[in-house]
Amino acid sequence: PILKVLGLSLPLQVLMNLFGMQSMLLLGFTKPYGVSYAIISVLFLVTLPLVLWLSKNVYWVVILILVTEITITIYRALYLHSKGVLYALFEY
Repeated sequence: PILKVLGLSLPLQVLMNLFGMQSMLLLGFTKPYGVSYAIISVLFLVTLPLVLWLSKNVYWVVILILVTEITITIYRALYLHSKGVLYALFEY
């Protein structure tokens, strides 16, 4: 069951890679790319002990991982949208 829930992260990993390495770094947005990892990683490391201490359940850790990946993906998508290049990624 845990792997089924973690399987939801596969499409998120694809989008994180597309928005991150494949677009932000190639377009020169290195600072926002680093910020997306730094801020979200700090928030993850702060909330992880709280989740473990309060719930003592591995499912909540998996949900925290998914929320972290969703947050990074949304941040990167919004940043690329603000620069006007988000929709260009999906044009053929």
